[in-house]
Amino acid sequence: MKIQDDFSIVIPGDHPLQIKESPHLEKLKKYGQITLFDSLPKNIEDQLQRVQNADIILNTRASVKWDSDSIKKLPRLKMIATCGVGLDNIDLVSAKKSNILVSNLPGVNSKYVAEHVIGLMFSLAKRTAYQTTQIKSGNWSSKPNYFINGKTIGLIGTGNIGSKIADLANNLGLNVIAWTFNPSQQKEQSLKLKYVSLKHLIQESDIISIQVKLTRDSEKMLGEEEFKMMKKNTLFINAARGGLIDNNALVKYLENGHIGGAALDVFEIEPIPKSHPILKCEQVIFTPHNADLIPECIDALNEGAVQSIISFIEGNPVNIANL
Repeated sequence: MKIQDDFSIVIPGDHPLQIKESPHLEKLKKYGQITLFDSLPKNIEDQLQRVQNADIILNTRASVKWDSDSIKKLPRLKMIATCGVGLDNIDLVSAKKSNILVSNLPGVNSKYVAEHVIGLMFSLAKRTAYQTTQIKSGNWSSKPNYFINGKTIGLIGTGNIGSKIADLANNLGLNVIAWTFNPSQQKEQSLKLKYVSLKHLIQESDIISIQVKLTRDSEKMLGEEEFKMMKKNTLFINAARGGLIDNNALVKYLENGHIGGAALDVFEIEPIPKSHPILKCEQVIFTPHNADLIPECIDALNEGAVQSIISFIEGNPVNIANL
């Protein structure tokens, strides 16, 4: 079969740079014209203008969103390939109605994100950010740290990332309990964890990490009631999506000392506004949605996204999320 060689492949906002210098991008050149923008669109009009003639969009940044209205304005578009796992920035239903295939890369970044979560856990437990700030300010803090071994970690979500966190946590001597939308006895045994109710997890965990998809069912699933139910001095970690929690409730229970500390890699608005009240909380650690910003992971994601596009062009689409 003769392969079409005139596809227009557009990367609408590669910032921070993800794929611009990747050798994997070279593999696409024989399939058509590649247009790469190394800045984020200024607005939706700019975004649509960039991809007006695109057959394929290679979306390297989750901050570039494709809702129903924007998808309807791209009649030529055949595919959106992402350099990641999350798909809450793309209206999958509208894409399907418009016969646009959407691909992602489930599992590719899981071990990297899991390691980041464990790193955040230790940083919270040993108060590294807080104590660094104190020392720089001339204060010799005597605030006690946490001992991790033997404590209970509650995992909300045991997909690819949650499973990797469970493996690491078990090796660190933590007691692992979990809640998920679809528990299974086989996974419970293989991951050496115990599935419990969400209420039980919230009430009994010393450390809580959330890693579920952001959907209508999971949006704001941790709010005022849930943070209030947590054990005093619970450490909380979110490296999934900012919209999974009520951030105002988290701020409240950090400020009153009920929550021992929080580590966030994700925020409802990114970059987080300078006026956000959580920035004034003492026992917090932030990273800029970069849990998988690691050379090895970036390379794997770039390779996977490019291969998804090539497979589509050659008539054998893979990793399609909206069939």
